[in-house]
Amino acid sequence: MSWDYIDSSQFEDYEIILYKKNNKYMIRANGYELMNGFCADSEEFLSYLSGCFTPFTDKPRILLGGLGLGYSLCALHETFGDLASITVSEISSTIISWCRDIVQKPFFAELPSNITIKNVDVAKLFNEKDTYDLILLDLDNGPDAITTSENNNIYSKEGLERIYNSLSDCGNLLLWSSFEDKCFEARVESVGFNIVSFPISITASKNIIHYIHRCFKIPIDTISPNHQSVQAICYDYYCSNYSDDLLFYNDWLDDNKTVLEVGVGTGRIASQLAKKSKSYVGLEYSWDMIRILKRKLLNIEVIHGDMRNFNLSEKFDRIILPFRVIQYCSNKEEIHKTIKCILNHLDYGGKVLINMLPLDTDFYRKCNGKTYVDDFIAFDGYNWRKEDFIEVDLENQKLYRKVSFFRENQMVGCTDESIVWLSARELSDMLVLNGLKVSYVYKAFNSAEYDGNGEFLIEGEFDHALHL
Repeated sequence: MSWDYIDSSQFEDYEIILYKKNNKYMIRANGYELMNGFCADSEEFLSYLSGCFTPFTDKPRILLGGLGLGYSLCALHETFGDLASITVSEISSTIISWCRDIVQKPFFAELPSNITIKNVDVAKLFNEKDTYDLILLDLDNGPDAITTSENNNIYSKEGLERIYNSLSDCGNLLLWSSFEDKCFEARVESVGFNIVSFPISITASKNIIHYIHRCFKIPIDTISPNHQSVQAICYDYYCSNYSDDLLFYNDWLDDNKTVLEVGVGTGRIASQLAKKSKSYVGLEYSWDMIRILKRKLLNIEVIHGDMRNFNLSEKFDRIILPFRVIQYCSNKEEIHKTIKCILNHLDYGGKVLINMLPLDTDFYRKCNGKTYVDDFIAFDGYNWRKEDFIEVDLENQKLYRKVSFFRENQMVGCTDESIVWLSARELSDMLVLNGLKVSYVYKAFNSAEYDGNGEFLIEGEFDHALHL
């Protein structure tokens, strides 16, 4: 089925034409396909990355250069809701009209108050005194002008310097591109940016690769693939497929309780348990995890804090430490500190549930020195692979992991982890020592009593006798 002509507009040095097919739209500029509704995956992923890389402020300021078919703007709104101030710059009044009256008519009918659309060249906004926390450029097919030739000034060294000065100290520039450009990457680095490029396979055609270039000011030693923001993205994708524990936690948690989840991550468990809770608070150490969680707009309170030392000035009916989060303490002393913090926040009659995986001799023989591969399809629709290289130090009760994530066979993140472990008896003794009564040890993830093998969950209760 061919594309149907809808409208066109001629400018001084280029022409744009709007087409439609099967309720999808396409814009061509000077004969080149500029945007296509059947291939909007990368624009939507661009907005997802925006939520991950936007500096954590109460009201981040975002500048989107290029409205196009509105896919990036709609995805941005879905990511941020009203949590950000979004300015859209579009030089073509025709494209604004197409978006408003044809392509995105329902969205524009009730345009959110935090979104401002300006009919102006985005380059003029780089000269303003105001700075942005995030700038997204979706102007051409990459850092090579195919609409107005003036866009080449944006991708020049001088243009990149203006962008650099228009960003806040921790600001990011995200640039959509249909191709890789090493010369552009060199120019970006020459003005002081660090750069990471994300290859993206297009669902409509796996042979098409688009790129999102992330240019950022933060120090070079935090660059991807070891940068925590990328790890948070990978974690969110991978864990979205994990559900073995959700039914257990749901059955364990009574209705209408006040709940604290320590190590809430990107909200996989909170999204289920908060629905039945009187109130739900998530404590998380990683700002990058919090960024992703906040964009999900769950009905929970998210607090940045360290499980080893936090004070929330309130107590809870139930406290959970799921997904082996307590094992990320560096040693037994830090586990003691964590348990003390938990006790300080547990109300009378309250219960705590801690998940842990002990590394016994059988596990050591099975895993030590090996790489485990887990292939999965994430909610972005692409093929992912997690490679987990494991070394176990039985003498010091530690596990060392090198975890790598691949998206369509391209490595997008890797991290090194050191994990401490205790036996069920050791952790039970710690709970008792700190004033908690061990009421049950579950074999994960069912109601059976722990038999000494594999993963377990310990339930502790506030011991009234010790606090009289």
